[in-house]
Amino acid sequence: MKRNILVAILFGLTLIACEKDFLDKQPSNRISEKIITSNDGTIEIGINGTYRTLASYLFDGLYTSAMAEVMSGDALITKSNNYTRFLVYYQYNLKSTSTYASYIWISAYEVIDNANVILAGIDKASGDKDKLDNLKGEALTLRAYSYMQLANMFQAETYSVNPNALCVPLRVEPYQTTMSADIPRATNNQVYDQIEKDLLEAANLIKEDNRTGRFSKRAVQGLLARVYLQKGMWEDAATWAIACHRNQTLDPTLITDGFYDYNAESVFGYDYTETDNSFFMSHPSFWYFARPDYSGLVYGYSSVRYTPEFVNMFADNDARKMFFVDDTEMFGSDGSFFTYKFQHRNDQLSEARMIRMRVSEMYLIEAEAKAHFDENGARNALFNVQKRSIPTATLSTNSGQDLLIEIFTERKKELYGEGFGVLDNKRMKVDIDRSSPFHWGYTATSIKWDSPILTLPIPQAEIDANGKISQSDQNEAYR
Repeated sequence: MKRNILVAILFGLTLIACEKDFLDKQPSNRISEKIITSNDGTIEIGINGTYRTLASYLFDGLYTSAMAEVMSGDALITKSNNYTRFLVYYQYNLKSTSTYASYIWISAYEVIDNANVILAGIDKASGDKDKLDNLKGEALTLRAYSYMQLANMFQAETYSVNPNALCVPLRVEPYQTTMSADIPRATNNQVYDQIEKDLLEAANLIKEDNRTGRFSKRAVQGLLARVYLQKGMWEDAATWAIACHRNQTLDPTLITDGFYDYNAESVFGYDYTETDNSFFMSHPSFWYFARPDYSGLVYGYSSVRYTPEFVNMFADNDARKMFFVDDTEMFGSDGSFFTYKFQHRNDQLSEARMIRMRVSEMYLIEAEAKAHFDENGARNALFNVQKRSIPTATLSTNSGQDLLIEIFTERKKELYGEGFGVLDNKRMKVDIDRSSPFHWGYTATSIKWDSPILTLPIPQAEIDANGKISQSDQNEAYR
């Protein structure tokens, strides 16, 4: 039986670290069951390390957002000075050996394995019961969120197309107890059922409601709304979205922030310390250069741009349009646009919160869900987002597919760069538009929403190592 190399490598390094650090100090990211599950204090240390892995640039701190955005047709990578970062996403040129797939896979399973260790021992731990309940809820949410991201990136087909399509291996026990067990790809149904189960339990356990740097009850409610949206369970999606947004008024004065630091509309995001600072390998490093008056100049990669066609989707009186700057004004370049939506806090490279959920998204989930059973309710939910940005906005009169396309377009305008991008195209069955003359490196001007190239490959090292996954189980574009 073949050993699972991708996980074994990580655990091998961890075990070496544990042997050394057992007499020294605990490893920061990977955790050991014997050390970590004795009491609420040690469990919290393990949870903190697991958040750091989740927020890593190799996973949810950068790679997942970059993949979703540059594969969407809305964004592009500059032809020059791109250092080849994310070109394989942008040009749909991934291979099964690509680190742009394997790093996401490895990091996600590190989070999952850490959560599994905590969940296996937390019920025997000593400490304050309310604190332990919160920590258990966070561990469940960390596992569920990581499986959500894996499903988004690696599922052979979307849930709405085929609930029985191959998804990812489903591991819910500590890896140490299954060292010799090879695990096959589970189905979408199996993975999403586990996600749903974890989040529902977490919603009952987590009492803290408004922590922005860690998963709160409100964040779990938002994640449940996302899950039910993916599953096409429209009434449940709307119910949980409302539970999360709580009819909070979207404040026009907050339109310029909340993308790189917390504000009143932030539901969940990542805190970064000096130790966590990824400098050039950070989200704002790729999106931001300077504000239109050249203030706040910060040198990063600044290689993610937007097509004029995307920018022209915004009405001239849409407050969100101010974020776009024609790069010819600063670079004498090709006329694509960069955005200063995602800035560096205090104009310091990489000093930014990574905001992963905002209230406006919940209104848009409510709108999309209700478009399938309550169109008046959908229009009203949509209007909450539109009227905040556009002073002259009026309540939509669209219905049916036209209403869904209006909601899809509003999601693009409101949430660009926040990790949705191509995932919205796939869920809402809208083809990728690559017709802009500013696109390069891939010749097709349109890509079908269900094209196999929009899914990441199962890492070849996983196939080689896992006795329950063969080349025939690889996603279609990479066999």
